[in-house]
Amino acid sequence: MGVAVSEALRGWVDNLRTEDDIQKEVKQNVKYVKAHWSDLKRHKGEAVVISGRKLQGAFGSYEEARRFSSRFKAALTFVVDKKPQIGELELGPDAQVQQEIQS
Repeated sequence: MGVAVSEALRGWVDNLRTEDDIQKEVKQNVKYVKAHWSDLKRHKGEAVVISGRKLQGAFGSYEEARRFSSRFKAALTFVVDKKPQIGELELGPDAQVQQEIQS
């Protein structure tokens, strides 16, 4: 029983580290959007995927960008129009979290 408890605790700690890593990446991606908004505006009307502090791709449809973003542990996905107030964070093919982007 002690081994099972130890493994469960180790898994819990590892999961917390992963969540911290995701939160850090989200903040870094938001900073990227803020710092590179003038560059991103050239993709007006396109859906973009930001991950790993860089533009990973621009797509003709949001759905296409959303499918592509599922490749990344954390990605901001949005259609470039005006500076986004809310972006969508893709944590995988089935999980989404909203992240506020403050000016």
